[in-house]
This record gives sequence, structure tokens and C-alpha cells, in this order.
Amino acid sequence: MILSKKIQAEWRPRRRFRALSFDGIDDYVEIADSPSLRCRDFTVAFSIYPKVPKDIVTNPAMHIIHKKIWSGISPWGFYISNSTRQINFVVRDYWAGTQKGIITQIEFDKWNFVTGKYNDNVISIYLNGERKSFVSLAIQFDNTQNYNKIWIGNSNSTYAVGGTIGSVFMYNVALSDSEIKQLSDNPFNPPRPENLVLWLAPGSIDTSTNTWYDLSQYGNHGTIYGAQVVEEAVREVIVK
Repeated sequence: MILSKKIQAEWRPRRRFRALSFDGIDDYVEIADSPSLRCRDFTVAFSIYPKVPKDIVTNPAMHIIHKKIWSGISPWGFYISNSTRQINFVVRDYWAGTQKGIITQIEFDKWNFVTGKYNDNVISIYLNGERKSFVSLAIQFDNTQNYNKIWIGNSNSTYAVGGTIGSVFMYNVALSDSEIKQLSDNPFNPPRPENLVLWLAPGSIDTSTNTWYDLSQYGNHGTIYGAQVVEEAVREVIVK
């Protein structure tokens, strides 16, 4: 349901919610391919609390979320460089393997809300609702031919996420700047729910079945491997 009321900049100091904690070794969530996830234009967003790794030599990067093909190349994905503390949103030419990416700084040991979108051969990256960078692509990118699983939290033990992920969204459209800001400010009530093809929410984690249930209409549920539920605190927006 889309809110008709205006969201004001007033916050309650704490709201308890559940999230998935990843051990930085071999925890991950896997989502099977479906036609709904092969969007031509798309927006991906997620909340993440990355922890400082103990050893950036053996764990140089964190693969947060990506669509992985059999050869290990990801047509699109989000990665954190542990040495530079930058997050990279990358897309690749599906056939040639060449890639283009954009980066912005991210804070460790703190909640970050990251959004990336692809539209009209342009990729953009946002941090906490503000656009940080964008670039036009000179490659052949076609997500509609991407028949692969989505992985969250890992691709192999070298690039595992150490930290916590609270929510994951994917839209089959490129959201506007104002919609991305609205999503960042209040991810418990996302805009344009009719365009959501993936909505993994804090309240939809069920470790008894090892499932992170998708609250969109498409049922793109994630299977949990190893990640554990934790309780976190976050500011809560007050809607008037």
C-alpha cells in the first residue's frame, strides 16, 4: 500500500528488527532464477552493516549481492573493497565479459542503505538516499538474458560478507531520485510495491525453514545457508 501522507523528518530513537548476520566465511542466501528477476531496467537496494575484517589480505572484498553465472562472472553485482572501504556497483557485457562500475565510500560498523539502478544504459549508485555517482555504459548489457541465481552474502570464501544485512529490494523499474530517498528513509514501507520483484524484509526471515521469504507478488524466496538471525535497533520514521 502506498502512503498518501507526507513523511516528516521526525524519528523515534530505536526500533527493534530482525536481520541476518553473515560470518565472513561461508554464509550466504541463494535465490533461484525466475523471469521476474530478468528486468531490462531495474533498481536494487539493501541495508548493510559491514564489519571491519580481521585480515584484508585473505578477505580483500565482500560480495554483497549479485547474479552469478556458472563461470563466476556476475552480469551485475555489488562489492565492497575492504582496503579502500568503497562499494562498487558493477555491470558486465554478458557475452564479452567486459565490465563497467561506479563506486562510493561506505562506512564500516554502521548501517548503510545502498541503492543502484540501471536505466537507458546508465548506472547510478546512491548511499542513504543520495546519488553519489553515475556513468553511461559503452558495453552491451542485457539483464533479460541473465538466467542465473542471485547470491547474497558470498560468492566463495575469499569474498564472503562479514556483517549484517537487514533488507533487500529489487524493482523492475528504475526508481526516481525522490522514490529512492523515500525507500532509504522508510524501508519498512517501500514505494511502488506493484513494481517490486523481490522484497526480503526483516520480518520475513524464518530460520526454522531456512527461508528468507519474498514479500513481493512473485515469491522469489531465498534459501538461507548458515546465516543467523540477530536483533538490531534502527531509527523509526514517524508518519503524520
